[in-house]
Amino acid sequence: MGVRVPDVPYGTLGTFDEPGSGIDFLAHRYRPASGGAAESFEQMLALLVQTVIGDDAQLVRANPGDWGIDVLYGDLDGTVRIWQAKYFVNGVGKNQKSQIEDSFASAMKAAQREGHRVAAWVLCVPSSLDAPTRKWWSQWRADQQAKSPGVEIDLWDETVLRRHLMAPAAEYVRQLYYGYRPAAPPAPAALADRARPVATPAATAVTTTWRVGDEIRLDRAGYLLLDEPMEWASADGSLVWRTATAVQLDLGDQPVRIRQVWARRPDTPADQRRSELRAQARLAGTALVELVDRDGATTVVTRQPPGHPWRELYGPADVPPDQLITSASLAAAADVCGELASLHAGGHNHRALGPDDIVVAPPPGRAGLRDLGFAAITASRDDRTSGSRAPEQARPPYEAGSRTDVYQLAGLIYHTLTCHPPGPACPPVRATMDTFPADLDEMLLRCLHVDPRCRPVRITSLRDALRQGRRHLFGSGAS
Repeated sequence: MGVRVPDVPYGTLGTFDEPGSGIDFLAHRYRPASGGAAESFEQMLALLVQTVIGDDAQLVRANPGDWGIDVLYGDLDGTVRIWQAKYFVNGVGKNQKSQIEDSFASAMKAAQREGHRVAAWVLCVPSSLDAPTRKWWSQWRADQQAKSPGVEIDLWDETVLRRHLMAPAAEYVRQLYYGYRPAAPPAPAALADRARPVATPAATAVTTTWRVGDEIRLDRAGYLLLDEPMEWASADGSLVWRTATAVQLDLGDQPVRIRQVWARRPDTPADQRRSELRAQARLAGTALVELVDRDGATTVVTRQPPGHPWRELYGPADVPPDQLITSASLAAAADVCGELASLHAGGHNHRALGPDDIVVAPPPGRAGLRDLGFAAITASRDDRTSGSRAPEQARPPYEAGSRTDVYQLAGLIYHTLTCHPPGPACPPVRATMDTFPADLDEMLLRCLHVDPRCRPVRITSLRDALRQGRRHLFGSGAS
């Protein structure tokens, strides 16, 4: 028995922005996403699962594919339900079957290794299975459920996906990704307007759940959310922490970062975290756009540096980078070390370094931090990042320091160069890239040591090794 599909009332299906367009899954090829159509489809699926299952469903983006998870519902310390997105828009053939099998195997291995239990695994594909493939699916599903008792395996093909998308609760997902309206079609939009997400009516900045395409109104301006916000509650339930990328609508579409702490109840932990976010706003200096403190929430808006995220330029990808990408990524990481050194000199640390948290300006620009991460914020197991967490971050309470940033940045470099996230026993980079400098390889492994005391205390040690290693690897012409 699979995950239950709720009943959806059918009748008048409404109209679309363009006659005959329907819910066309090819639309993901034309939506902006750093990972292309596949990532756009994953983002849509995360929102759709929220409408079917609940707001606690979340997109897992830190290490794509490593744990066989794209969308997660539940706690990785307990029981989870997993949705695996495969953008097989042209159907499922031999190669696609292998990818499905590998993803399920990864999910089961990760659960055994990490100690969580998988209650359900749902494959999501925007196409239909032909008769031979459906027969294969039925047999494979039966075999895997026999091997993994207690795991429900289900399929959301294009028919099931459309059925969920037609549900009233999914209206905003239809609007955002497929231009669907259950009423008369609006006047044709200007081409420039179609290049950005369709804003839903202005959301309350405090008590509602933020979603892609929401317009958040604060004191100085309105802000259109461009990506799926990170949103989570503290372990004691006293507060909600949110971060999102947006554009400032009223002042020239300035890219910004929005961070908010909302106190669900007035108590010491929530009040402390709001006070710390105000302290972070003071650290932002001229990058601060506005600080709003009302209705039980503290909201900080800062300018985001221009450029492209590390993930878009360097990965991590499925294959090791070529010489040009390797050189550029080492140079960018050295730039980030410089910014982190300044942060550390002031007694602060970032603790949220991942491929989405570093921005690289157009050539000959430098790389820098997208925002201040958790600077001025007390270390907690609730800290979230788009990259690898340092081992100590999973053991509350932990002492925040520069060594946590050293691990996270080294982990991003290692993942980019080897295509594998760091772990307790990392093979050297030279196992993947035999020309990689031994001294830099040794430094990366030191930075990735499980024990923080065994890592360099100064981020400048990593910066110097990156610069020297880049010169050694690519000759005196690299600087």
